[in-house]
Amino acid sequence: MTFDVKAEGKVMDADIYIGKTKISGTSHTFEEAGTYKVIAKKEGYSDSEIMKMVKRLLCTGKTA
Repeated sequence: MTFDVKAEGKVMDADIYIGKTKISGTSHTFEEAGTYKVIAKKEGYSDSEIMKMVKRLLCTGKTA
């Protein structure tokens, strides 16, 4: 997933945190199903609102 951060309608660089962990860049692959809290932070700006990202497992309906 790629995150775009905007302030006053303009895309800007910011630090992205998943939980309390800062990620490198603006892309992240969620390896496991679950609910994740994502926040954007930049000096001089208020932290973004918490976004809850949900990744679910997809079952195909085929059986062995």
